[in-house]
Amino acid sequence: MIHRRDYFILLFVTTISVIVALLLNQEPSNPIQNHSETLLAITALQANNINRIELTRDGKTYKYEKEGVVWKQIDPFILSMDSASMRAIINAAMSIRILSDSLDASKESLGFSTQNSISFSDGINESVIFLGRKTLGGRAYAMLENEIPIVVSHELHLIALEMDYKLWRDVRVFPNFAIDGSQISRKVKDERMVLLRENGIWTMQEPVPTRVNQRLLTEWVGKIAAAQVTAFVADYPEDLSLFGLQFPSAQFTVQSADDNQQTLLIGSRVAAGTQDRYVMFKNQPMVFSMKWEMLSQLFPLSEILIDSTGSGISKFDIKRITIRTSQMSYQCERNLDRWEVIDDGPMVDSESISLLLNWLLDSQALSVTISQYPIQSEVATITFEGYDGMLLDTVRIATNGEGNWILENGDNVLRIHPPESGEILQVLIR
Repeated sequence: MIHRRDYFILLFVTTISVIVALLLNQEPSNPIQNHSETLLAITALQANNINRIELTRDGKTYKYEKEGVVWKQIDPFILSMDSASMRAIINAAMSIRILSDSLDASKESLGFSTQNSISFSDGINESVIFLGRKTLGGRAYAMLENEIPIVVSHELHLIALEMDYKLWRDVRVFPNFAIDGSQISRKVKDERMVLLRENGIWTMQEPVPTRVNQRLLTEWVGKIAAAQVTAFVADYPEDLSLFGLQFPSAQFTVQSADDNQQTLLIGSRVAAGTQDRYVMFKNQPMVFSMKWEMLSQLFPLSEILIDSTGSGISKFDIKRITIRTSQMSYQCERNLDRWEVIDDGPMVDSESISLLLNWLLDSQALSVTISQYPIQSEVATITFEGYDGMLLDTVRIATNGEGNWILENGDNVLRIHPPESGEILQVLIR
């Protein structure tokens, strides 16, 4: 038998259960609901085909274009962009989910009075997304051109409106130089250095025309291509003197195969106690900073890059050698794998000639100095001829006050070797 108290409790529980069930089965009054459709699904745009983006943010417009696989900012000034960042913007736009149907509210109340929009184009199709304000729960207001506002997920708002757009820039200072660099020039005060690359070979033009160490040059080009921005400081600076860039202390210029030049201007220190510097590109209104450890790698001594061997020719191209001193002159000729003295010259063995070639063509100098060749201290000259009878090179040999040997082949670069290294020459000219 059910007591009256138990009856009322049972009736109350049953009533509450019915009310909860009715509420759960009702349509919510909030129009926001999850949709699987993305905002750009109704357009013909494909993420991989997008090659132009135009962002209007707080009334300022930034335009980006894709050239091959490289993204560049083309307005307000030309600048290389980080490809991964540009893909992230496109992916954010393509993944925007529609969270509600059309909203019956004024555009001003939803934040569309501010000029914020972003457009994507593949060269044929274009879609413009107007961005309103963000709301709660990862939602934001947006609308396509000629449409009415809707609620969407806020991924694009976070990137396009809140992220610092400077972070989209390529932090590499010379991003493509390792591939298509053809010239390097730099100026520190009145001292200049110029290097050219032709047919894959680098040569020095200034301060003297001479050969360079190709391995070291390749490593240096890699360091140039790896140089990075530390921080983007200011766009359109009003006073360059604040950064020491009104009268730069140094310039570093690279040129690509298509004759496009970039000149980096070096300014003052970022702060006391650091050697980090303000820098900017000539004709580009943007100041950034670079760490001194990275910036200083762009300015090695010219002598470090010069090839320190006595001559740049290959011993396998030599058919005939002429050895001259103030007292004598004779020739040696290659016969298969042996060297033979011709023209009634002195008796010298083939091994001694091979050792001489090793010294002149392969040995690295202890030091390299750009200076006038001391003709008054000359001991001998060695001239090389090829199999076609054409002159290949002449190495002049002198000594200095310390007894060191000086090798020079007409470029006013003195390659200094220790006293004992020239013993083989003394055997051949005594």
